[in-house]
Amino acid sequence: GSTADILWDERRVRAFTPRGLGDDSPVYGDLTRSLGLSRDLDPDEIKERLKPHRDRVLPSIYRKIASDCQANRVPCLGLLVPRVGMRAVAEERRRMKGWAGEAGFSAWLDLSDAFDGLDAQSLAIAADDFHPNADGHARLARRIEEFLGSSGLLTDRMHKEGSPQ
Repeated sequence: GSTADILWDERRVRAFTPRGLGDDSPVYGDLTRSLGLSRDLDPDEIKERLKPHRDRVLPSIYRKIASDCQANRVPCLGLLVPRVGMRAVAEERRRMKGWAGEAGFSAWLDLSDAFDGLDAQSLAIAADDFHPNADGHARLARRIEEFLGSSGLLTDRMHKEGSPQ
């Protein structure tokens, strides 16, 4: 994910609730039910109810991801992916890593410095877009590959369970 996820997930809840979606979601359901969100509410009321609970949305998603990984006996690697040309706020990075740890992620890889010192124009898919292009994704992939090769995250699992068939 990226630090933008903190607000994007709140926006998703605000978008699907008026359409009657979400309360049966394994990711958002607990939050929408606990806040009494329903399609009958005015969109501004939904926004106001969510505002003090923004920091509950992403941790809920992290818990679901970690639970699914544990149930399937696979490592759960959290990635903080940078937005091209934007610096990640240190406090948001710290909170996201903490939420991942609390949720039970196996490891956390902060890639927020992957584009430091590089020309953002050469790494973005468009001048007005913060998503990385093919070169940006290749840089991220190399960092992930290095991490996986040195962390033991995958090899430890293979030694415990035997080599995949």
